[in-house]
Amino acid sequence: MRALSPGVNDPRTAMDLMVHIGDVLRVLWENEMEDPVRRDGSKTLVRREPNYEDFLRIAVDPVRRYANDEPDVMITILRTLGNLLDEVERTNLPGPVAPIRSTISDVAATASTGSWTPSERAMFEDAAQVSQRAPAPSSSR
Repeated sequence: MRALSPGVNDPRTAMDLMVHIGDVLRVLWENEMEDPVRRDGSKTLVRREPNYEDFLRIAVDPVRRYANDEPDVMITILRTLGNLLDEVERTNLPGPVAPIRSTISDVAATASTGSWTPSERAMFEDAAQVSQRAPAPSSSR
C-alpha cells in the first residue's frame, strides 16, 4: 500500500504487485484445501484456517481499497482476477470460482471513476466485462 500512498504515488508498483499476486493465487487454486472438520469416533475437531476466499480477500482487498481512484491499477486488478477465473474454468482447478466472481464484482462496484477520463472509464468497463465473461459453472464449485 505504500506504493499508493500520496507521498510515493507509484501505481506501477501496485500493478506489478497484482500480477505477482495473480500468480500466487493461481498456485493456491491448483491445490485442494483440507476439510477443516475432523472426526475421530465421538470427537469432532473444527479448525479455523484460511480458505480460498480468505486468501483472495487478504491479497486483493487492500489494493482495491487504496487504488479505487487509480484506473490503471483497478484495470490490472480486474484483468488479474479475470485471468485467474479463466484458468480455473479452463483447466478445472479445484479452487472455487464463487469468491473470484464476488471479488470481481466488488472491484467493479468500488472504483471511483468520477475523476477518470472517458477513455479510462471505457477501458475499465471493458476490463470488467471481460473479467466477468467466463460462464457460471453448472456444478456447485
